[in-house]
Amino acid sequence: MLDPRKASQYGFLHLQDVVAQEKTNLPPFVVPKHHYNLPKSVDLISENYLQTHNVKNLGVPYTVSDNGSCLFNSVSLSLCGSQDMATELRVRTCIEMILKKNRFTSLPIAKDLLWVSPNYISSVIECAQQCGWSSIWTIFALSEVIGQPIKSVYLPLNGVKDFSYKILNLTAIPRNCKEENNPIIVMWTRTSYHNPKHTWTPNHFVPLITGPSVITASSPSPVIDSFNEFPPLSATQVLNISYCQSNVSDTKENSQPTCTKPSTSSILEQSSSPSSSTCINTSTSSSTEIPNLVNTNCLPNGNLTANEIYKAVINNESSCNDTIPNGPKENVYFLLDNNRNITRKTNSKSSQFPDDCGAWDSHCGRTVKTDFVVQSDSTLRFTCVKDGQYCFEKQVKGKKTFIPFNPQPSPDSIVTLTRYYTPLKRDKMYKKRVSTFNRLPTQHQDRVHIALVEYTGKFPQTSGPHGNAKHVTHDYTRTDPTVLDQIKEDIKAKKTNIDIYKDMVFKDSENAPRDLQQIRSKRYHDKKQSNLGSSNVPDQVWEALAMVNKHEFVAEVVYTRGNNMPPSIICYSQMQMEDMKLHCENDPDSILGIDRTFNLGPTYVTNFVYKNKKVVKKSSRDHPIFVGPVFFHWDASYYTYHSFLSHVKARLDADVKYIDIRIGSDDEGGITKAIDKVFNTSERLLCTKHMKDNVTDHMKNKLPLTKEERSHIMSDLFGDDGIVTSNDTIDFNLKSENLCNKYPIITDYYTKRLKNRLFHHVHSHG
Repeated sequence: MLDPRKASQYGFLHLQDVVAQEKTNLPPFVVPKHHYNLPKSVDLISENYLQTHNVKNLGVPYTVSDNGSCLFNSVSLSLCGSQDMATELRVRTCIEMILKKNRFTSLPIAKDLLWVSPNYISSVIECAQQCGWSSIWTIFALSEVIGQPIKSVYLPLNGVKDFSYKILNLTAIPRNCKEENNPIIVMWTRTSYHNPKHTWTPNHFVPLITGPSVITASSPSPVIDSFNEFPPLSATQVLNISYCQSNVSDTKENSQPTCTKPSTSSILEQSSSPSSSTCINTSTSSSTEIPNLVNTNCLPNGNLTANEIYKAVINNESSCNDTIPNGPKENVYFLLDNNRNITRKTNSKSSQFPDDCGAWDSHCGRTVKTDFVVQSDSTLRFTCVKDGQYCFEKQVKGKKTFIPFNPQPSPDSIVTLTRYYTPLKRDKMYKKRVSTFNRLPTQHQDRVHIALVEYTGKFPQTSGPHGNAKHVTHDYTRTDPTVLDQIKEDIKAKKTNIDIYKDMVFKDSENAPRDLQQIRSKRYHDKKQSNLGSSNVPDQVWEALAMVNKHEFVAEVVYTRGNNMPPSIICYSQMQMEDMKLHCENDPDSILGIDRTFNLGPTYVTNFVYKNKKVVKKSSRDHPIFVGPVFFHWDASYYTYHSFLSHVKARLDADVKYIDIRIGSDDEGGITKAIDKVFNTSERLLCTKHMKDNVTDHMKNKLPLTKEERSHIMSDLFGDDGIVTSNDTIDFNLKSENLCNKYPIITDYYTKRLKNRLFHHVHSHG
């Protein structure tokens, strides 16, 4: 059987995983036969409250144990005449609350309950405790468990304008309920009288039962005997109902409700019907209308244009959000305070725009930066710099040309719009775009901190766990970075994991860690990073140097002056080097490949590879690729690669009389420059695959091109009739000119970065 207390220590999401399996093993709920002959005592305090407010037709308040499970004791007593089922009801209710969180929190009343109720997550965690308090959320779930309506009765002990009185008088009706007119009635009350100078706060539940006569006995006398201390309140509108909830504790008398008046008057207006009770049907959540998100605007025609973005940002009448609101977001945009990201950029950190949509596919994301001139009518006009002058684009005889502005615009009127695009991982048709300006004209500079965030497409109904998750089934939502920052601060303050989790969940469950494991992981990661930064570099250097004589695979350790990183290591066996020498000496057509490997932690790994002509692979009948010297290093600078290549060349020169090799590499600047300097008599080839990858990456992330346009450009470059297959220099230049005329946006990148490489390293050695 599920132990909610133990499972709740690891957080709500852990409870979800545990309960998902437990629910399948749980037998159906069966109500035992009612024992009307069991003795019951009347709760005198509650009876006095009912008499004071002239409430006579709801039943008799019977005493139940105040052991922290008074709500479940009350319902158990109403169901079967005893309190024996309280523990089972608590466990089943906890399971119901966990599995149907979305249903309960999307009820129309849910947003109002937050005025007088603890949040939903806190209520679930408390329900999982043996003596945890209960709330109106608990009543909703308990009604589903027993399959009967539960009427909540909250008397106006603080006056008829009390929010809790207006909100907590309601009836929770479960799905497929057959007896809506025969609810179980529970009353919010106290275990002792309170001081009339203070606000009345409930800390107990009792059942109100009508039916066959029962044997009754008086309960112990209350601490205060006089009822005259409690003047009767107006009873003309008994049980006028509205929405919301209070902080109610089963056992803690000192817990005071925090009830702040809402800004709207709707709550007061909803209590105008005398002697009525609001019925909350928990089965209607699927059709509940999604509330409007604050500070949002619709996107009827897709993403905004640059002019529309500019006007929205500089509009002084529009306010901005501190964070992106939670909830489904379809074809809307928000204005967001971006000061935090501006500060992060000054510290060389990336921007963050967290939301509750799930994981975004950063690999498919791209950033587009565009310069504009702000014209006199506050509209934007595209501009670019040509030969040191700001130019505008114009079609001349069907060809795009760039004409300098005359006169040249002032620097104050030049703005750069940065737009970042990314799709949702689980549904690529749902997209997000973030737009920011690097600066604005002087009169609008106070709005430069505003970012505009757009969501286009239909929000996917399907969801799932994180892509790396192996043992969880709950939906993944990226944690707000501010939550991680708070965890980090609490860790520095020497708080324990469980204390951090409890403090943050009960303070604000919507902005809290997913579970206890997330805090453990954060603590481990921070400690690991701290150890890396504070490690003893001299010890690392000495340990690495000692490996040269202790390990046959370590050939040389490189450590330069002023370097605060660990040493770089060149590794190969003597047999590897001898084999590569023979490869270079005996086969003039051989190619040595060199490439750097990514995603291996903080260390770069660069290695030589070659085809061993003395071996034939049985399956493919081709020569297999062998690995030559390997270089472990910490940066990708020219000096670092020069050390590695010089070492290798020196070993080759020692025995190979004449080196006539060709070296193939990718387009990485540090490697290519070092190859040209060290192997200056060798031919350097550029790997076509790496070139294709680099061009594709640049077009996706740097240029505003469609997928179809990118495909056509790649075909013009590397296709069967592309530039790389040019027959001669004239053909090469002609195809290059045609490409630039057809796609002017790629002209600058092609002429500066690509043209010479294609000509010298692909066309010439085709």
